[in-house]
Amino acid sequence: TKDNKTIFIPNSSITSSQVTNSSYQQERYITFFFDIAYQNDHHKAIELLKQIFREDKRILNADTLEIGIREFAESSVRIAAFPKVAKENYYPVYYDTMSKVKDTFDANGIDIPYPQRVIYIQKNEQ
Repeated sequence: TKDNKTIFIPNSSITSSQVTNSSYQQERYITFFFDIAYQNDHHKAIELLKQIFREDKRILNADTLEIGIREFAESSVRIAAFPKVAKENYYPVYYDTMSKVKDTFDANGIDIPYPQRVIYIQKNEQ
């Protein structure tokens, strides 16, 4: 494995279960989810993300990549993006993109929210 562990898989697991091989294909899609605050402009955030992907020459589908709002989560608007890269660039692109997104969002006032709750306290008047 990536962290230098050796995994032994019994034959029964291989013959009766699905096996995922992440290195078989020459190209891979990276699944990104970026959360932004509800008060932020999601159009601006998506444009900033597209710009980050276009500027990285290792991304093979920068002009056609699938990107958009995935869901309205409890504390955020979740944006999904699926850039395609050569398999050897998977982790370098992943780590570089995460850093660039943080820097770009910070520079443009896009908040990455943390989980939060709104609590209303009602005074019981008797």
